Amino acid sequence: MFINISKYKILCFLISFLLFFLDCYSSVKSHKNIFLDWTINEGVLKIDGKLYDFDKSQSINKILFLDILAEEICIVDTLYVDLSDEEKSYFKTYLQHSDFSIKKETGISRNKTCVVFDIIPIRRNKKTGKLQKLFSFSINYRYKKIENSKKDVNSIFHTGSWYKISTSQDGVHIISYQDLLDFGIDVNNLDPRNIRIYGNGGNMLPKLNQEEVFLSPQQKSIFVYGESDGVFNQTDYILFFGQSSTNWTYSDNFFMHKKNLYDDYSYYFLNYDLGPGDRINDNFSLNNPDYTTNTFDDFIFLENDLVNFIKSGEKWYGESFGVNQQNNFDFDLYNLNTSDSISYKVKLATRAVTPNSCFFSVNVNGSNQNTPVSSVGSDYLDPYVNLYSIENTFLSSQENVTFNISLNNLGGNNDGWLDYIVLNYRAKLNHKSQKINIEKVHGKF
Repeated sequence: MFINISKYKILCFLISFLLFFLDCYSSVKSHKNIFLDWTINEGVLKIDGKLYDFDKSQSINKILFLDILAEEICIVDTLYVDLSDEEKSYFKTYLQHSDFSIKKETGISRNKTCVVFDIIPIRRNKKTGKLQKLFSFSINYRYKKIENSKKDVNSIFHTGSWYKISTSQDGVHIISYQDLLDFGIDVNNLDPRNIRIYGNGGNMLPKLNQEEVFLSPQQKSIFVYGESDGVFNQTDYILFFGQSSTNWTYSDNFFMHKKNLYDDYSYYFLNYDLGPGDRINDNFSLNNPDYTTNTFDDFIFLENDLVNFIKSGEKWYGESFGVNQQNNFDFDLYNLNTSDSISYKVKLATRAVTPNSCFFSVNVNGSNQNTPVSSVGSDYLDPYVNLYSIENTFLSSQENVTFNISLNNLGGNNDGWLDYIVLNYRAKLNHKSQKINIEKVHGKF
């Protein structure tokens, strides 16, 4: 007696077996060995081809790319061996710590896991007192299952007409009839009720890939004057709130800025042919407010990216001071409330070769503050410059404030640079011709 099994049943069986196999595979931990290559070549000690300084207990970085998206990564099976006599000759300082240090950070690149290890690869054995080096270690990890990984990543730009708008300032922005003409839009056939504006502001994207971000620009609620008749007349206009590429955060009673490293502008996108857009809703004023004020917190900064010391990396500095040179920096504190103190932070960098050979002087409104400067080290691992932060408060009877900063040389070949100046102050709620950004701190305006 023969039993006929349909191809359909065989296919179902194979699929079920495959899913079972994948589920079992994802629950099994994988293992990977990592080795450190210690070499001495022409009198130079290297680890993984890089110079190593024993005396500074220097840490090294090692990067590992896994072929999968992994989770539950843990370090196991550290293997260490005694230093050879030749390796010991490179070590002159007595080592106190008695264990290795292996730190790890994980990231995601192209749906694969990247692991960065920060390793101090030497130790002194607690029992024998001998110096030992890290020869190898291993990691265990598990395949990460991704559930509901399919996301709606259809771009909003895949249909419709789009126009890109740039801004370098925070505040309410206006788009006029003439602006639309300059964009090349046929205003005569434009229904203003369909105008939309999209954008997420100008903050930098996070450096870590796993941090959540918007997949596309978000639609903003806007105001379109005169849109009710369905015609964009010459007196009509669009209002929307746009943000610059600088991000402000509040911490320790101070507003601090963070510049976008990659662009001085933020961008918004205008569309008019995808249907009605979002609008700002009307809201009534409160009859009995809990708190009233006629001032608010305002802030301003100066940070110019002019000099990059090593022609690489993200850190830039501004104006140079040089030998016995001074610079003046003017600020217009719009609507300053002169009865309140002004807080400031100044960050400076200096490269002084000779110890005790110079000092920074910061003078503002008759208030002078001197900061001694240390010399830089001669070792190749020492910082190229030393950094100094100066914080203080002062009163001003006028809106214009001038910072006079100088590098006073007492001898030697020294140089200095400005990183930034940031001011926080209370401003009056008087509207003249300039925009006002109102910030609320700890329950007050």
